Amino acid sequence: MRGSTLTALGLAAAWFACGTSHGPGTDLADGNGEVKIPICQGPSDCDDGDGCTTDTCVAGRCLNTPRSCDDGNPCTADRCEAGQCFNEAQEDCCVEDPDCDDGNFCTKDECIDGACVHGDWLPNCCNRNEDCDDNDECTRDLCKDRRCDFTTKDPAARCCTEKRDCLDGDVCTDDECIGGRCIYTVLCCRFDADCVSEDPCRAGNCTPSSECEYAPIDDCCVQDADCPTLPCMTATCADHACGHAPIPNCCTGDPDCGDPCRRCDIPTGDSQGLCILKSTPECCVTTVLDVAFSDLGGFVVSPLAKPNYAATPAWNLDGLRTVSAPTSLYFGDPATHRLHPAGEGLVGGRATRAQVDLSRTTHPTLAFQAYRSGSIVSSVDVLSVIVALDGDETVVWTTLDHPLEAGAFRPVSIDLAAFEGRSVSLILEFDSRSAFATEYEGVWVDDLRISGQCR
Repeated sequence: MRGSTLTALGLAAAWFACGTSHGPGTDLADGNGEVKIPICQGPSDCDDGDGCTTDTCVAGRCLNTPRSCDDGNPCTADRCEAGQCFNEAQEDCCVEDPDCDDGNFCTKDECIDGACVHGDWLPNCCNRNEDCDDNDECTRDLCKDRRCDFTTKDPAARCCTEKRDCLDGDVCTDDECIGGRCIYTVLCCRFDADCVSEDPCRAGNCTPSSECEYAPIDDCCVQDADCPTLPCMTATCADHACGHAPIPNCCTGDPDCGDPCRRCDIPTGDSQGLCILKSTPECCVTTVLDVAFSDLGGFVVSPLAKPNYAATPAWNLDGLRTVSAPTSLYFGDPATHRLHPAGEGLVGGRATRAQVDLSRTTHPTLAFQAYRSGSIVSSVDVLSVIVALDGDETVVWTTLDHPLEAGAFRPVSIDLAAFEGRSVSLILEFDSRSAFATEYEGVWVDDLRISGQCR
C-alpha cells in the first residue's frame, strides 16, 4: 500500500503545481473511491467571490456558509447584498403594545402575534369636542377629561321645557316657551336695535315713548316681483336689492334698434318687442357667403396650436377630389395625398374666414360638401366647424357626433340661427388626435355657402 500512497501523493503534488479541471470544493479519487485528496489548505483556497458567504476550509473541504444578517429584531427584514447587511423595518409590525400607539386615546392598541390591532372606539370616549354628538340641538357637545359631556344647555338654541327657562330679565319682552323654544316678543324698546321686523323690507326705530315704529326701506325687495318694471329690462331681487339688466335686441320703437335696416316688431297689446331685419333688398340678403374653393375665398390657413403637432401638412387647394372643379379645400399632403407623409406624428390645422356678417339675413344656415378619408374610429381624424364670437369659440358641428360615410362627398348642413345679427369668424378645423402612421388621404371640403331668409 505504501507504493499506492506515494503515487497518490505524487498525483496531488502534480495537481497543485499544474492545476486541474476540478475547482474548489471538489475531490480527486481513484476509480474505486478509496483515495481522497484534500483540495484546500486554508480559507483563501475557498473564496467563491460572494461577499454574503463565510468561506472556510474544513478537513480539506471548502464550506461556503451564507452570512447571517439577523439583528434580533422581529420587525425588520434582514438580507445581505454585495457583502453588506440590510435590516429594513416592516410596516404594522410590533414587539410590544406601546409599539402600536396610534395617538387615539379612544382605541385600545395591542400587539398580537407581531401585528398591531386597534380595537373598537371606547364608549363615550373622546379626543375633542367634534367626537361628541348626542343629536340634541339643545345641549352643547363637549369633551371633558376624555369623556363626552352633554349636561350643558346651549343658550343659542333657545330650548325650553317651561316658561321660566326663557326669562331674560328684560321688561320690554314677553317671554314664552312654545314648542320647546323660547319666543321673545318685543313690547317696548330702549334702542332702535330692539325693534326688529319680521319683514326684511321694513326698518324699525324706537320712539321717545319707547315704542317701535316701522317704515318701508326704499328699493328693498323679497322677490323679483317686488322690483319696479322698466322697459326692455329684466328685474331681479338679490340680497333684498333690486337690479335691472337689458334684454338683448329688445325695443320700444325703431330708434332703439340703432340700424336703419332694422325695425321694432311689437306684438299687439305689448309695449315692447324685438328688433328685426327689414326685408327690403338694400337691407336683406339671402346669400351671405359662397365659396367654391377655386381659391381660398378669404380663408386663412394656420397650423393647429397644440403641443407636439407638426406644422405640415396644412389646409391647401387640391384637385384630386372636387364637387366644383378645378379645386377644393384639402387637409393633407398634396404630393402624396396622405395625412402623415413622413410617418407617425400628430397633425392638424385650421382654415379661418373672419368677419362673416350675419346681420343682413335671418335664419342663417351653413352648408358644404365634405369628403373624409380617415380612421374608422370616430374619435380620430376629426373634422369640426367652429364659430368664434367676441373671443369665445363654439363647436357647432363635428364628426365626433356626425360621422361621415367614406367613399364620396357628403352634404353637411348647420343651423347658425344662434348667431343671427352678429359678425362672426368661421373656422374649419382638422385634428388627427393620433400619432400613428396612416395610409388615409385626409379631408376635402367644397361648395361652402351661408344662406338665409328675408321676411
